[in-house]
Amino acid sequence: MSGQIRNSPEQMRSRSAEVRNEGENFRQVIDKMQNLINALRDEWEGQASEQFAMQFNTLKPSFIQMKQLIDDIGSQLDGTANAIERLDQDIAQNFSI
Repeated sequence: MSGQIRNSPEQMRSRSAEVRNEGENFRQVIDKMQNLINALRDEWEGQASEQFAMQFNTLKPSFIQMKQLIDDIGSQLDGTANAIERLDQDIAQNFSI
C-alpha cells in the first residue's frame, strides 16, 4: 500500500518554516543556558561548580547536533515540497494534448 500526501507543496514549505523556527528557538535555549552557566560560575566556586559546568559542556555538542538535525528536517521538508511539485508537473504533462 502506498502512502498518501495530504498537503500541498506550499503547506509542506510552511511546515518546514515552522521546523526551522523551532530550531532557532532551540539554538536560543542553548545560548541562554551557556550564559546562565557562565554567570553561575562567577557566583559559585568550588568542585561542585566545576562538575556542574563540565556536565553542561560535555552535553553541549549533543545539543548542537540536535539543532543540526532540526535544520536537516527543515531542509528535507523543503526537498519533499520540491519533489511533490515536480511529480505533479510530470503527471500533468502526461495529460497534455
